Amino acid sequence: MKGSTIFLHITTILGTSRALGIPREDMSTISTGENSTYHPGAFEFDPTTASKTDPGFIIPVSHWGCTRSKMRASDMKEAVQRMINWSEAGGRVWGKSIHIELQAHAGTYLCNCKTQYLDSAPATEMWEFYERLRVYCGEGSSGWIFSKKWDKGYAINTRDHVANRHPKKLLCPLFCCN
Repeated sequence: MKGSTIFLHITTILGTSRALGIPREDMSTISTGENSTYHPGAFEFDPTTASKTDPGFIIPVSHWGCTRSKMRASDMKEAVQRMINWSEAGGRVWGKSIHIELQAHAGTYLCNCKTQYLDSAPATEMWEFYERLRVYCGEGSSGWIFSKKWDKGYAINTRDHVANRHPKKLLCPLFCCN
């Protein structure tokens, strides 16, 4: 692993744990990989400002990040739609668990960090997640958002990144699925 990547992982862990008030040893980087970038101030995002600017947003985002893997927007939208279809068919994510939907070139996943609550992926939330990534990270860029209030995270990355990560729960923050 390159030194710059190690520095990025450490910086992300320290910044995220401080913003969430979670002990550092309980955190895992969400934005990992060679294409990850750190954006100063990213973890100081104020969801109330976003709500005033974009009153249609409903997810109380506490932090977010861009992992900068590039994908076609159509592939990302298809991965998001697959998650919605799964949820509309009755699919639910168990507490302290993850659900993944893969498309040919993209993978989206939902992290449910609640202890004993089944969570879904409503279309309104999933499309808001997609729109926020488009605005925050740029069209066709991977990334993630997390709601501390809802104990729920949403992410999208390349299919290879999502499919080849083992164990899968490591895609979510460490405090979430352990």
